[in-house]
Amino acid sequence: MKIAIMVGSLTHGGAERVASLWAKGFNEKGYVVNLILNNNGQPITYDVPHNVKILNLCSKKKSGLMGWIRYI
Repeated sequence: MKIAIMVGSLTHGGAERVASLWAKGFNEKGYVVNLILNNNGQPITYDVPHNVKILNLCSKKKSGLMGWIRYI
């Protein structure tokens, strides 16, 4: 089974920490996990397993809600 988790970034914050823990937990259970971010190139400060794919929706040129809408 494939699971996609969407979160703004993985820099700091409660929702970001929960997303990283979910990704780790689902990965340990054998699921294919994708983390979808809108982090504009910010560093990832939470541990993410190496086989969890990280997809960044927006580049530095696109940011915020309008960047997501343009990308989609």
